[in-house]
Amino acid sequence: MDWVAVENIEKDVLTKLKVPFICSVIEKPVEGKVCFFGESHLPELLQKGVILSEDSYIREETDLPHKYMLRRKIYVPAQREEKEEEDEYKVTCYDSVNLSTIPSEIKARFLDYTKTVASIIGKNIKIGIPHKNKKNAPKSSPSNLFYIFIWSQIEENDLPVTVTTPRTMWGYLTSCGDQSFSPSGKGIPIITAENYCVAEVFENALYIHYDICHKDVSAADMAYKKILEEFVKIYKMDSISKAKYLEGVEIIKRNETKLSFVNFIVAKNKERIAHYEHLLREELQIIEDHQREIVRQLDIIGENKVTLSTIKSRLSSLSETSKDEYERIAKIKKVTGIKCKSDCIEITTKDIYIDEKDLLRKNDVIYHIGKFVISVFLDGRIRFFNKTNQGKGPGYTLPKGFSGNTSYNRHHPHINTDGIACLGNLSSVIPKYIAECNISVLVTLLIKFLETTYVEDGAGAGIYWWPVVDKKEE
Repeated sequence: MDWVAVENIEKDVLTKLKVPFICSVIEKPVEGKVCFFGESHLPELLQKGVILSEDSYIREETDLPHKYMLRRKIYVPAQREEKEEEDEYKVTCYDSVNLSTIPSEIKARFLDYTKTVASIIGKNIKIGIPHKNKKNAPKSSPSNLFYIFIWSQIEENDLPVTVTTPRTMWGYLTSCGDQSFSPSGKGIPIITAENYCVAEVFENALYIHYDICHKDVSAADMAYKKILEEFVKIYKMDSISKAKYLEGVEIIKRNETKLSFVNFIVAKNKERIAHYEHLLREELQIIEDHQREIVRQLDIIGENKVTLSTIKSRLSSLSETSKDEYERIAKIKKVTGIKCKSDCIEITTKDIYIDEKDLLRKNDVIYHIGKFVISVFLDGRIRFFNKTNQGKGPGYTLPKGFSGNTSYNRHHPHINTDGIACLGNLSSVIPKYIAECNISVLVTLLIKFLETTYVEDGAGAGIYWWPVVDKKEE
C-alpha cells in the first residue's frame, strides 16, 4: 500500500477525522516531519473538503519507499502572454500599525499568494488589516485596484463583532479564536465546509471576517490560501454562475436555519424532559418520606393502643389500687411529701447523700447533696429540683485528669440547671411504670438515682462542688 502526505495537513486534523497516520521525517521534496496516511483515505478527505481536487496538487516522491508527498499548486494563472516586468501587478500592504503585529513569515506568504491572485484577476491589490474595525474601500479608487481587508466588515453594516469563530475552516484548525464579524448580506459570501461565512466578495474588495493572521503560521497559511482560491472562483463567475452560486448559498442558509430550528426544538424538549424527571424524583422522594413517617406513626399508634388498653383495663380498679399506691409512696423512707399538680405528681424528699470514694483523699466520704422535689409527669417526663443545697459547696480542685462541670447552682452532678437528668437505661422503663400506676417503684428508682454518681466521668466529677459531711442526717 502506498502512503501519502498532504502539504500542511497536520496530525490534529487527521486525528479529528479519525484517519490513521504515521509521522516520519523526510528530506525531500521538503525537509521535516510529515504525517503519512493510506492513499485509500484520499476520497474521504476530498469529500469532506479537507483537501482540494487531486489535480490541485503535485505528486512527488519522498526519500522513503512507497511514500509520496502531495504539494499544493499555488494559483497558477491561465495561460497568458508574457508581459514585460514593468507590467507585473503589484501587491502592497498598509495599516502599518496593525501589520507590525503579524509574524514576518505569514506576511511574506500572504504577499506571495496574493501576487498570484493579482495576476489572475488582472488588478493591483492592497492588503489592509483594520483589526476588528469596519472599513470601506475608497469609492474613488482606480478600477485596476482591489482591496483585501482582514478582520473587517463594510461600514454600512451595524452588526457587532459577536460571532463565535469556528474551531476549524475546511477541516483545518483555526489559529485565532477571537470573535468575528457576521456577514453583512450585501456581498457574495464565501462559505466554509462548516457552513461559516468566512468572507464576503464585493466588486472592489474582499472582506475576511475573522483574525486570520496573528497566530499559528501553518493554520493561517492554509486558511488564507483556501479563502483566496474560493474568491478567485467567485470573481471569475459570470452573472448566471453567480446567481446559481447565491441560490446554493441560500439553500445552505435555509438548511442551516432549519437545522438550528430542529436543534432548538429538540434541545428545549430535552430540557423539559430533564425538568420533569427532576420533579418526579422530588415527588417520589416526598412520597417515600411520607411513607416512612406513616410507618413511624403507625408504630407510635401501636404503642399508644397498648398503653390505652392497659389504662382502660385498670380503670375499674384504679380507685382502690391508687389508694394503695399512695400509701406505698408515703412509706418510702426518703419521701416527705406527695402533691398532685395540674399535670404532674410532686414528690418531696429528705436530704440526699452520696457515698463515694474521694480520689484526692483516697478514702470513703459522704457528700451532702440536698433535699429534692421530684416532678413525675404522666407523659413520661421527669424533673428534679434541688431545693436546699445546689452545687454551692466550697469544693476544691478537681483531681488531675478530671474535667467535670464546675459551674455553680447545679441540682446534682447528673442533673442540669433545668432539672433535666441523664437517666441512662432508666428512661426506657419510666413510661411503663407510669402506665401501670407503679409510681412507688418509680420513685424508689429515682431516689436511688439521686444517691449515686460516677466520679470518673466528666459529669460525675462535679460531685466535688458539694460539701463533705461526717455523717448523714436522717
